[in-house]
Amino acid sequence: MRVSLVVPDEDWGGGAGSCFTDGIRCAGCSSWTPLKTEKELVSYYQQVRNADDSPLIYLDTLPFSARFYSDGTAVEVTKNGLNNLQGHNTFQRLYVAVPRTWSDDKVAKLSNSARKIMENRRHQLLVIEGLLTDQQPVSNANGARSNDT
Repeated sequence: MRVSLVVPDEDWGGGAGSCFTDGIRCAGCSSWTPLKTEKELVSYYQQVRNADDSPLIYLDTLPFSARFYSDGTAVEVTKNGLNNLQGHNTFQRLYVAVPRTWSDDKVAKLSNSARKIMENRRHQLLVIEGLLTDQQPVSNANGARSNDT
């Protein structure tokens, strides 16, 4: 279903009015300007994540729209908190949204295995792979586990 809304342009500095259709603002209905929303990024994350992956993590700042579209499951984490998550090997992959303006060098400093999988107007979504380690004991040829005493 498409929803359109026409509002006076006093706040937008335009003419007679602006219409909004599915989160897109039309300035005087002659050109389209995307609104700041995390809907597409959150939706992409929800489609690609697996059960052993992290929740959607926003580094330092969690936008309201990310919290809204993720039904409250997206989280805000500091760089130190992210380092702690990487060290605990709790998740197979971390999905981290960082500012779109971050350079490749800055992304690499966050993690050597970080790679961009998606971006929107404000953020790029990174995935950091291979964090979960198999905690099962390893058996030798005689069937004895290496941690047996």
